[in-house]
Amino acid sequence: MELFKTFSEKSNFFEALKSHDFSENNQLPVLVENRENLKKVIEDSNGFYTNFSTPKKVIYGVDLSGLSNFEGYKSALAEKWLTIEEMKNYEFHNTSIVFFGIYEDFRYNDLKSLFLNAEKLKVNICAIIGRDICSLSWQCAKQFVEVNHDNVAVQNGILSCKKINLKRKEKWLEQSPNLVIFDKPELHKMDIQKILLSTNWDSLLLYGHGKEDNLNLEEYTVCGRNIEVSRKVTFSPQCGYCNQGCFKDEHKLIPACDIIAQNLTLGSCNNAPFSDLALYDEKYSLLLNAIDGVAKTINVAVTAQNSDYIELDRVVANSFQNIPNIINSSLKGAQSQLSMLQIGIEPQESVEFEKAYPSEALIESINRARQYQISGFLDENGKISKLIRNFLIKSADSISRNSLYNNMGNSEKQWKQKINVLNEFIGEEILKDQFNSIMSFDDYETSRSYIDENSVEVVKCECGNDALHFKFKPFSMYDFSIEMLFCYRCGDKAIKMEKTPDMRVYAPDHVERGVRIPVKVEIDSKESDDIYFGWFVPSYIEDNVLNAPKKMKKIKGGDQIEFEIEFDDKIAGQGYYFTVFTIQNLGISLRRHFISVEGETK
Repeated sequence: MELFKTFSEKSNFFEALKSHDFSENNQLPVLVENRENLKKVIEDSNGFYTNFSTPKKVIYGVDLSGLSNFEGYKSALAEKWLTIEEMKNYEFHNTSIVFFGIYEDFRYNDLKSLFLNAEKLKVNICAIIGRDICSLSWQCAKQFVEVNHDNVAVQNGILSCKKINLKRKEKWLEQSPNLVIFDKPELHKMDIQKILLSTNWDSLLLYGHGKEDNLNLEEYTVCGRNIEVSRKVTFSPQCGYCNQGCFKDEHKLIPACDIIAQNLTLGSCNNAPFSDLALYDEKYSLLLNAIDGVAKTINVAVTAQNSDYIELDRVVANSFQNIPNIINSSLKGAQSQLSMLQIGIEPQESVEFEKAYPSEALIESINRARQYQISGFLDENGKISKLIRNFLIKSADSISRNSLYNNMGNSEKQWKQKINVLNEFIGEEILKDQFNSIMSFDDYETSRSYIDENSVEVVKCECGNDALHFKFKPFSMYDFSIEMLFCYRCGDKAIKMEKTPDMRVYAPDHVERGVRIPVKVEIDSKESDDIYFGWFVPSYIEDNVLNAPKKMKKIKGGDQIEFEIEFDDKIAGQGYYFTVFTIQNLGISLRRHFISVEGETK
């Protein structure tokens, strides 16, 4: 059954449209004039579309071109119609809008307010446009037909310029069994031109690089050039000038209008620019060539867009429905602009996706690792430095958008374990050698910083005396911020990297030789992440300690640690100190405590 009726004369077309009853299954009027290619497309469509359908009306229609003769189609597409001037003064909120008219009237300067504020206004935007009234009438007519899947064999398809791994392919096929996938390796092996042009597609997504006149699929090119359309302006792509051909193999061009698909998504950048922002003449427009084709719904990019694997995942998971809103919503946080637009009035629903962010612990650890890497104090050939470099390489990929979304829910646990391994390793390297290069962070950083006078405050030291707490601010953003506690009795009592745990140490000031020294440490951390705790004595009495720790102890902020220090009976009677320290998210916190070991009095 033929669903469309073509007219060569405008007067006959408008008369038929005026009297058309959309409640009856009558042939839909389409103006073709002398557009032979358009006639052929309509013939192909009569064998592809099998049923009449009644689309759900959009709430508001905006007539960009003042086409009163299109009232028949307009009244069936939207509930209320506005002129472009009325639209500019209208307050939209939580509604749907279709822009209707000739492409040359689809201007950014007129529509920018709505596009720039679509998210805030909560409006769903779509468009019915064409290069002329013939194309416009054709795009209108397609909104009232559909494919009967019981009578016409159709497939969903994704053609991607990027490699799709096996796990992702399996997941997509589980969600959409009727899906065929051609990724980068297969684009090189298969005759993509033949596949695209010989298959009836339900929903087809073409994902590749391009611009307003082309979409690249490796050696193949989906092309916007329409050979029967005359140029209006001189600007054109390479093929539009004398003695120049296409920038790609012309035998592997795929005219967008020749693809037989009910829903076509052009997943490249800037394939549907506003007419006043277009680079080339309309003759070469990928958007307009697709509108001249079979597709009822065409999803396009009015500007640059950053879709990636996660957007493809979400399109497939949503059964290829509501694609512009899926992609636009998914890209929130990755781009500020609304980029995807639906040509057609398929119902659109607002959608929100949970945003994926790396844990604060991971970012804090990455920042510190980078500061270590470019610092002047860490031995670049040491074990710690090598592990930090490896950590940075692996963690850099983990905070990409694709990794964050692919590992949503699992990433934090995985990286917590990896960070803890590195925390523990750093701590145990310090226990082995308190002169490890990482322990020179305090001298190095404070000598390249200044004291923030506003941070200086008087606090109580554990010894009971007043002490000063203050912060060093580095001159360079690539150095560590340091906090220090200075006591007139104890000296440099505590020194730590910013945002690392605070400690207070309680132990006797004087002990007799041979007596175990009881120590209690209170640890306070604003972070909830694991903390690794250790202690050591000055190197010159290391041999006198009988119970020096070899391993770090994993604790939490708010914990109270108790341990004993046991010296042998050969230790000389005099004043000493010991150091407690923590490692959390690669940050170091040190605190010293002074004691006197009493020998025999002369």
